[in-house]
Amino acid sequence: MPALTPLLKRTALVLAALAVTAAGTVALSQSEVVQRALNDEFQIPEQSVRTAKALQALDDSATPEERYATYNAFARAHFGAEHEPLVYEFFGSELVLVDSGHWTHASLTSSAVAFETSLPALSWVEYGLSPDYGYRTAKPERHFYLHLHHLRDLAPGTQYHYRVVVEDERGNRLASEDRTFTTTRAEGVILLPGNRAGPPYLLDQPDTVYVLTEDITTPSTAFQIRADRVTLDLNGHQVVYAAAPEAPEGNHGVYSSGGADRRLGPTGVTVLNGTLTQADSPLLQENRRHQHFSPLRLRGYGTEIAGLDIAYHGPQVWGIDHRDTSGPVRIHHNVITDRGGVIRDRRGAANRAVGLTYSSHAGLHETRITHNLVKRTRQNGLSGGFQISHNEVHVDSHSTNSFAIQPRSRQGLDGGSHFGNRIFGTGFNAYGFGWAGQNLNIHDNLIHFQGIDLSHRWPERWGDVNLIQGMRVTNYSSGRVRIQLRYWSNLISLRGRDGVEMRGTGFFDDASIEGLQFFDNTVKVISEDSQTTNAAALSAHGRYSQLDSNPVIYDGNKLISNIAHIRLGDSYGRGQNHWFISNELIRVGRHPGYHTMVMGGAFWVTGHRLIDNRFVDGAAWDDLYVQRTSGNRSHYSVEWTLSLETTPGALVTIKDAAGELEFTGTADDSGHLTTTLTQAVVQPVRDGDVIDAAGSRVSRKTPHAVTVESGGELHSREITMDRPQVISIHADRSPSG
Repeated sequence: MPALTPLLKRTALVLAALAVTAAGTVALSQSEVVQRALNDEFQIPEQSVRTAKALQALDDSATPEERYATYNAFARAHFGAEHEPLVYEFFGSELVLVDSGHWTHASLTSSAVAFETSLPALSWVEYGLSPDYGYRTAKPERHFYLHLHHLRDLAPGTQYHYRVVVEDERGNRLASEDRTFTTTRAEGVILLPGNRAGPPYLLDQPDTVYVLTEDITTPSTAFQIRADRVTLDLNGHQVVYAAAPEAPEGNHGVYSSGGADRRLGPTGVTVLNGTLTQADSPLLQENRRHQHFSPLRLRGYGTEIAGLDIAYHGPQVWGIDHRDTSGPVRIHHNVITDRGGVIRDRRGAANRAVGLTYSSHAGLHETRITHNLVKRTRQNGLSGGFQISHNEVHVDSHSTNSFAIQPRSRQGLDGGSHFGNRIFGTGFNAYGFGWAGQNLNIHDNLIHFQGIDLSHRWPERWGDVNLIQGMRVTNYSSGRVRIQLRYWSNLISLRGRDGVEMRGTGFFDDASIEGLQFFDNTVKVISEDSQTTNAAALSAHGRYSQLDSNPVIYDGNKLISNIAHIRLGDSYGRGQNHWFISNELIRVGRHPGYHTMVMGGAFWVTGHRLIDNRFVDGAAWDDLYVQRTSGNRSHYSVEWTLSLETTPGALVTIKDAAGELEFTGTADDSGHLTTTLTQAVVQPVRDGDVIDAAGSRVSRKTPHAVTVESGGELHSREITMDRPQVISIHADRSPSG
């Protein structure tokens, strides 16, 4: 177990002393006493403990069915609005059907019905030939925000009535109004398999709709598309591919190549309404390239993929692999389930639920990944879209760098807008969002992670192990330009035990990073035991040598934690010039290892500013714990805004308590001037290389002397800057305010 901090040691000793009864019972150990106190505070349900142990017990011998069932039980025990009450504050407590999330597609003998709910819910569809219905689909295995149901064994050319029914975690039930759809007829389409040779079935007639009429199992690829504007309607059927004992490499459920422009691939391909399932084979298990064995491997532009239920488990697989994208792509209302646990090589994005790669960037702004439910992914979720919105992604990380959502990141290209997503997960190294090159907007998303010890899943130990993190911006070497990356109105909730690392955000600063802003978000980070102390709502990353870095701005956020609100440097990076403005830092619980601020990572951290922040329920600006840093150079300042009303054009001079000039400037034409003044500079309690030194050294800079000069008149006033101040000083009359 990691060493306890000095405060934790002192607290544990007191608790241990109190644990000795009058009868002389031997006291518990320090860690046992602390852990019992934390257990009493958190009251972790037995189901949460049991499902976590089951997830930890899985190894490479687990079957795909066992692996998914175990994660499913873990997700039920840890995620959902009932496990994070802030969800109700953000999304409302009333269960609502979200109109914009509704989508249907009627085929020959089936229909796909997809929809979205404001809260996680069970769901089903009632349907029949009249509003009396008579039939219903099965409920899903847990509460989801996104829902896809396939209605099968219908009659062609027939109108059906249906309604969707949902039930939230509290048992509240909601039904839609009666709706209708009409199945299609077998006119002007090609029925598969019919008398066509295959599989693989070759779809080589342009401007043609192909409709599947039965479930199929194929030893290799099921469908190969070689023409433009082909629609493949699976008609609610199941396709099992790569089922041969020795299936050759390159097998896929659906594969496209050719088209009129062979450089770009077929245009206008559409795949709809059915199930694609990856079978098993010895070659599949040994595969090391994601280009092989994908349920869908398509290329070209003008693609639409919707209403599919996709399942796979091979080591190096992408659920939907859309390559050489050069124009519009829409991937929406699909369900994707990764049941695998083995990763042969984690680099090159070994596993993704959905991935877009580009041969040309002309169509980047027209790529949309929306309303997809990723029930589980062992590494990466959704990547490459210009708009990734209203998806639900569950990450069960089995290797380094498992991102739920990765915007397209290329210098000189806009990163796009990504919003309305719900992200959940756990594992070895799980992240909510990656970064982009420029003009990235990430807003109104939910990230809810639970950290437990899953270090056995991956052999790397040079980086972060057992890490859960909401947002990340990394700049491995100075000069990788990142411009205007903006994050707002997101909810990040992290809970962890077993000594995991937790970061609400981990943002790098650099001279080449401009306009990195994190504002109006809520971040909650909760440690559930005495081991889990390497955690904070916000972590300032960068390189200690980059003293000229552009500032990273955190403005108007609500930071909730029982362990730490702001960490200035850790093993991953030592940032400079991170500015925390008008945030609310709220301490919850009474974790004995709590500190408002933590400083670490070795070397030094400077230029950090705390401006107009509010400290609540025991949080304090001078509550600093130092793990490892340079006591000579590391520091942060505590500042407050002064708003001064004075004579228009007046010269204003402000000196600190030591008589040092802190500000000089001129009031504007209306007589207003605003600046920030330093209350104190906080640094480690001693100089030199500081390791595990609790406490801080505070250099007071206030009261300040404010002098106004106008028309040869002078007037001065002393103010104490320990909060935002509004004052009035005119050279020709007495000061006020």
